Amino acid sequence: AWVGVMQQDCPFEERNTVGYKRCIYRMMEQVGRAREFMQVLLRTDHDAGRPKLHEIFGGDCKRIALIHLFIDTLTPLLEGSNMAEDDRLHQCRAACDSVRGVLKDAGLTAHLEEARSEAERQAEQVSRRNCEELSRQSPDKEPQIFEPRPPAVRPRATSTELLEQRAKMLVDIDGATSVEAAYSLIDELFDMYDTDESGLLEGEEYHKVLKDLTQHILKEATAVQQKLGRRFVPTEEVLHQWVIDVVDPNRDGAISREEARVGFKKAVDDINS
Repeated sequence: AWVGVMQQDCPFEERNTVGYKRCIYRMMEQVGRAREFMQVLLRTDHDAGRPKLHEIFGGDCKRIALIHLFIDTLTPLLEGSNMAEDDRLHQCRAACDSVRGVLKDAGLTAHLEEARSEAERQAEQVSRRNCEELSRQSPDKEPQIFEPRPPAVRPRATSTELLEQRAKMLVDIDGATSVEAAYSLIDELFDMYDTDESGLLEGEEYHKVLKDLTQHILKEATAVQQKLGRRFVPTEEVLHQWVIDVVDPNRDGAISREEARVGFKKAVDDINS
């Protein structure tokens, strides 16, 4: 269904809406999960003939065909955006190609081609149904490709209380005992910053991240100096620029969830190294 929705010939203006961006970012989260699943499978399924891989993706090859079509359809939608170079997309494609290569080596090329054709046919049917539904909408009503999600109910808190909550979460991330625990906390913190629920931290959200991380690192660096007797603590401006390099490596003024996962963790970890 997602592939069918993405294949619609939607006006560019609609693709710039918050609802559309949110949907794209949700899709990218699915891409990340698919990437991780295939990478783990490729690394661990070393038995002769790769039986586990064939059990999951072999046979009629429909699963890998859908992933392959999903990536091919999503890629052009991201051209020119900050997500175009997202590692999840490229690594998922690479993992998908590796799985397809194993299946081709096992003589399933014809099955792969047939499954791809069937996936495209089903996606076209979904796209056609969606377009027909849009055409039936009232002309004075703006077409809604994606159902808007009701706004999240957030606890009422003062600016100071919110700042303290974010500061505490950074401390918790720093003290996380596993990568999974750190990522879970980072996701929660990302959602706190993402007040418009667009899946991207921009504008005021972006500057709050930079300020919070800079203050956290400055505080930690000062504590390390006092504890270990180090003489040098970087200035706030130096730390601010370093935080930008870490959480926004492409300097586009926006932070995706994937960039936050990598950057937030690096920022709180490196101060202790």
